Amino acid sequence: MPVPSDAPKKTRRWWKWIRRLLLAGFVMLVLAVVFHAPLLRSVIGYGGPKGAGVAGIQLKWQVDGSVIGDLKISGIEASGSLVERATIGEFAADYDVWTLARTGDLDIVKRVALKDVDVALDLRKLPKNEKIVVEVKQPSSGKPPPLVWPKVIDIENVNAEVTLMDGGKITVRGLSLRVGEGMPGIFELAEFKVEPGDLRVANVKAQVQWGERTLTIAGLDLPYGARLNSLAVDLNEWGKDAAGVKLDASMGKAAVVVEAMVRGIFGGAMQAKADVRVRNLASSELQALKLPDGVEFGPVSFDLHAEGDPKAPMTMLASGDLQVKDVRAEGALLDAVSVKFEIKDGTAKVSEARVVRGANEVSADLESKLAEDVMKSPWTAKLQAKIVDATRLLAKPPPVRGLIDLTATASGIGVTPTQVVMHVDGTDLGFEAYQLPKLGVDVSLDGKEAKLSVPALMLGTGNRVDLH
Repeated sequence: MPVPSDAPKKTRRWWKWIRRLLLAGFVMLVLAVVFHAPLLRSVIGYGGPKGAGVAGIQLKWQVDGSVIGDLKISGIEASGSLVERATIGEFAADYDVWTLARTGDLDIVKRVALKDVDVALDLRKLPKNEKIVVEVKQPSSGKPPPLVWPKVIDIENVNAEVTLMDGGKITVRGLSLRVGEGMPGIFELAEFKVEPGDLRVANVKAQVQWGERTLTIAGLDLPYGARLNSLAVDLNEWGKDAAGVKLDASMGKAAVVVEAMVRGIFGGAMQAKADVRVRNLASSELQALKLPDGVEFGPVSFDLHAEGDPKAPMTMLASGDLQVKDVRAEGALLDAVSVKFEIKDGTAKVSEARVVRGANEVSADLESKLAEDVMKSPWTAKLQAKIVDATRLLAKPPPVRGLIDLTATASGIGVTPTQVVMHVDGTDLGFEAYQLPKLGVDVSLDGKEAKLSVPALMLGTGNRVDLH
């Protein structure tokens, strides 16, 4: 009689162990799902202080939340190494990890909160041989980095003192930023101070509108009497590698408006378009900036339009207009200074540059073909001047009189003129008791030699001297 095979018994035995392993795995999975929050909290609660201890920092904190969808860390205390002291009442965040798992989109943060921070750091306590290296991963061509834009930011009562490597100190007191749904939309700063130096601002307040990838700050007082009326940032086209900004600021009666849009920030050819407008900027508004003694000017009007690739300035298009009134500097007096300029196709032109004082007027035109090295750019210039009453040009003029007409042309490369041709006509000139009824002067310079010609020098009636 044949002996029965025991192979089926072995198969049943292995299947029994497989079922046990599957059952144990299922039980562990159920436990992980049910108790994942306590497990993850334990890992963070234990691992955080351990990791800080490696760096010589004693850290204590209390971890709450599911960790998968929200996290709250409270009662944070730290000291040691460069941390002289650090206490944080609460750090909390709400986020959607499942959206990240499904779509890969990093914009999953719903809310961020930071409360009651008191931190003092001394960067001089960093190890002398320690180097901080920040590696920035370059995004692929044409693709901006992911933008994380929380729906709510609730930062309240942040205080910090940072001692820099050179012994300087930066102090921040009473910083709060509460924006987003359900928030009052405010920014407050009790004090910001940099030592040594006189940079200090106190009791700063501003209204903040936090929208869907838009930010507007309004009513912010700045140092030196300046005020940020509004600053609007628009990142709605961030996914298309584009961003826009509009700024409206003032200082006394002076007003500055800037509008700009940039595309291709992270890849491809960058294209920017910007408009700048300045009105009523007088020296009286800039006293806090400590202008040089004796320098004064009335209202300044300035307009600038620019577009193109900022990384290739020779290809950009720009045009502008500058108007300055009532200029006083080093004893010189001017009623008005005006300049109009244009940059197009690599050529810079100053089409109208005028200086006026009473009936005295000087005008100039300039053109330059811009080179990669600006100091090697060739240029040409024309100058015309009519001085009717020289005594009006200076606060303390010498006793001079007469009419002077001057014309000049020049060309050169960089700061070096290579050719100058000038002609001067003078009529009824005088200095104190000396009189010069007529004067004519020709000057030429070509880089190799200089020539001076005085074809008409009248010394009294009938006396003429020609000099060549």
